[in-house]
Amino acid sequence: MAAEEEDLVTASLLAQEAPDQRVAPESRPRNRLAPGTPVGRYVILDHLGTGGMGSVYRAWDPELDRPIALKVIAAANEEADKSFRERLLREAQALARLSHPNVVAVYDVGTFGNDVFMATELVEGCTLRQWLGEVQRSPAEICDRYLAAGEGLAAANRAGLVHRDFKPDKVATERERASIDPQRCEVLAT
Repeated sequence: MAAEEEDLVTASLLAQEAPDQRVAPESRPRNRLAPGTPVGRYVILDHLGTGGMGSVYRAWDPELDRPIALKVIAAANEEADKSFRERLLREAQALARLSHPNVVAVYDVGTFGNDVFMATELVEGCTLRQWLGEVQRSPAEICDRYLAAGEGLAAANRAGLVHRDFKPDKVATERERASIDPQRCEVLAT
């Protein structure tokens, strides 16, 4: 872990020892979470992106000493979104039981105030859309990546899960490196 990340984790752990100094999740604005913010046992390191349902952060799991991706799905209000949060929790639990090399691994799911969070494997690389735009790709390379993503979707469908928003921005792919299978694509959680 980099020194800056260690400082964020240390600051967060100290804040957890003095919870009266932290901002209650229910009272925080629906903006990005700041680096160092604790969400459950995780510590926010930086913001990776925002979509229609929430934001994704690079976070640190101090218990397992590893980086993770943390998707935080903000609820508009407690009553209207209670069934929505319950559905997301059920889907995340079902996804966590799915094990496939082309589906991002779910490590944990929980609530943060009125919001739902999902801790997943952090795929270092880029989205399929970014990968396609980097350089000219051969038809075989493109087909291989889309087939890998399709295999992940098929595995999720066999488990009774429907992605609902599949597109190239929802597929993480690792850039070609000698130590990584260059054909690996992972379908990100819904």
